[in-house]
Amino acid sequence: MASEVYMNVPVVRDMGKKLSDISDVLNTVAKTLEMISTALKASFFLGLVGAAAVALIDEVKPQIQTLADQCSSLSKAVGSSVDAFERGDMDGANLFMTSR
Repeated sequence: MASEVYMNVPVVRDMGKKLSDISDVLNTVAKTLEMISTALKASFFLGLVGAAAVALIDEVKPQIQTLADQCSSLSKAVGSSVDAFERGDMDGANLFMTSR
């Protein structure tokens, strides 16, 4: 194993920020889908197309929410890893290191 380990801290921090941004967008999409589903369910005239749209939304929304939660969790892990690397805690930083 190499004696020195390098991390491009600004790039990794940016990656964590982008994951956080993706999580925010996916949370917004999930909330919007929930509002659309609720509006369609509340309408008096659904028809086959409306019912199909509700079924599709109700199927996709949990998957989007799961992905948002995973991106948020990964963003926090990346940030913690960078913080650990900067403190010199190699056990906490080992996920995002490359050796030269």
